[in-house]
Amino acid sequence: MRGLIWRSVLLSSALGLAALAIGFLLLASQHNRLLSVASNSMRPAFRAGDMLVVRPVAPSQLRVGDIVSYRSLANPKIIISHRVVRIARSSDRLITAGDNLPSNDPAIASNRVIGRAWAMAPGLGRLLATIRRPAGLVLFVYVPATLILMGEIWQAGRAYARPVYSARLEG
Repeated sequence: MRGLIWRSVLLSSALGLAALAIGFLLLASQHNRLLSVASNSMRPAFRAGDMLVVRPVAPSQLRVGDIVSYRSLANPKIIISHRVVRIARSSDRLITAGDNLPSNDPAIASNRVIGRAWAMAPGLGRLLATIRRPAGLVLFVYVPATLILMGEIWQAGRAYARPVYSARLEG
């Protein structure tokens, strides 16, 4: 009985993690970017450890108040997600600011914008950041997939290992 409970818990956990990974992949496959929030500069809108879903947007569709993600001027590998506070259409530049910061960011060209924040999931950014590391990928993707595969093989082996009885009626 304990073995059955333990296998059920493992299989449920593996399926849950696999479903979460598939959900992340589906969101990412629709031209969305999944971003982990690293600071509290936009608190209370979102906090460090949250996940943002960012969709591409044409610069002409941006409005004051939108939360946009863009590549940092200092380091293009860093993506910043802040609120648009001013748009200079004539120079094609945006001014953004973190809700929790005392001053505005330097102006950025609208072509640096990756997209507009479409959704936020509290706390999932930590999980996303972990999955993106090699150890997290193994733990949250490969191990659950292996457990599911092993469970299926075990079930198939049990089904074929059972003796088959046949009864004949003689009359």
